[in-house]
Amino acid sequence: MTVKNPRSTSGKIGTKKGLALAQLGMMLEYPDQTYLERMKKLAESVRKDFPETDEPLQNLLSHLSEKPFQFWQEFYTSTFDLAAICSLYVTGYIFGDENFDRGTIMAIFNEQFETAGFNPGKELPDHLCCILKFAAHLDCETLQEMTDYCLLKPVESMIEQLKLSDNKYQQLLSAILIVLKNKDYEE
Repeated sequence: MTVKNPRSTSGKIGTKKGLALAQLGMMLEYPDQTYLERMKKLAESVRKDFPETDEPLQNLLSHLSEKPFQFWQEFYTSTFDLAAICSLYVTGYIFGDENFDRGTIMAIFNEQFETAGFNPGKELPDHLCCILKFAAHLDCETLQEMTDYCLLKPVESMIEQLKLSDNKYQQLLSAILIVLKNKDYEE
């Protein structure tokens, strides 16, 4: 995967699909005080270009709206962090947890992030949030390559893990999968 400069003459970067994935990636971040309001705005934006995400996103937002702030953090942590139901590190799904190829892929991601001027923050480069946010920096061809080789299988596996415990985050990952599988998008 090589990042090509997706900047158009208008100065806009990425594709509608990449921007939607980046917004979904922001929805998958650890909750803070503005979490619910931010989630609602991001979901509304994604639904404009990908209306088929409406049902899963509304299901998640309805569930979270009924709960206090402390619940959101505990729910996120129990789902993705401590004694996690589901890991958000995609290379574990591709290679397995103990494979040295994971490091190679993370190094490639770091190089590509740097080339694109993308700051992944404090997460490892194979964290789903980072990769989804990075999607906004990619052209159609590169985004499709990353989707096919790095995202489809891991996201499908994450959804299956979350379904086992009827975890509502499966709704957000289902919306991500809908966008990943969408082939009818504009640059």
